[in-house]
Amino acid sequence: MSRPAPVRRKFEELHPRDRNVKTNRRTRIEANWGCSVQESIPMKIRPRVELKRGAKIRVGDAAGVEEIWWNWSVELLRGLEELSTMMSGKPTVAQELMVHEVQKRQGDGKNPQRRVAELLLGDIQRVVDNVKRHQAGEAAKGIQQQDIDMKTFQELEREPGPGVKKQEEQVQDETPGYTDDGRSPGDMPSPTPASVYMHNGTHQINGTSNMNPLNFFNNPHRPASTHMPKTTEQLNESLQVGAMEMRARAKRLRGQAMRLEAEAFDLESEAAIARKVLNNS
Repeated sequence: MSRPAPVRRKFEELHPRDRNVKTNRRTRIEANWGCSVQESIPMKIRPRVELKRGAKIRVGDAAGVEEIWWNWSVELLRGLEELSTMMSGKPTVAQELMVHEVQKRQGDGKNPQRRVAELLLGDIQRVVDNVKRHQAGEAAKGIQQQDIDMKTFQELEREPGPGVKKQEEQVQDETPGYTDDGRSPGDMPSPTPASVYMHNGTHQINGTSNMNPLNFFNNPHRPASTHMPKTTEQLNESLQVGAMEMRARAKRLRGQAMRLEAEAFDLESEAAIARKVLNNS
């Protein structure tokens, strides 16, 4: 007795909402991997047309007929889209991970789906979770290395080289001393009898005295600031330190976000398994 010919659903037969969702996911997968969504899954593990509902091609059966992408489940396309986003530009590596996960399931003697030949939803979910954990670990290593680099950079910044110390000493030797009111020692007049003190404690200067008041803004010996101004090199180093600190903080936040997302997917997977068990009981 011959088997009935497999029948594919036409694209127009899909629910409008499913058509939109699947089309959008196909577009993103193809943009991330640069290949058609049909070819995103290796040929030997692509979904096949079911001869009857729930009857998937098993290991050792005839190859069967490939199922067209729009008849793949929404969840399977979602997993492919997420994997393509994390591994954008690396479709070959992603396909190798899919084949490896299918082979691992088929080699597990306790797995009830070990005889199914095609890529299943659980396979793609495990690949996505493994890639997330790997990327989160790499991000954590990068953050640790960034912290080490930052600490080393700051220690070097706190220890100026001999050339900087010599330059600072030379500047200090060449800079004359100044009083609190901006006067240099050469401009300070010597006490004269014309200078007297009033009974109320105020200091009065005789108009015939040779003491000329200094103009704070016109004093040619007055330094621009009481502190040494920062050089361009020091300002540049300060900005670089700030930029490195911001990048390190951004990396830490991205690593935390990836770890939380991986934990969320683990919980979703456990919830899906629990729902399946409840529905079957």
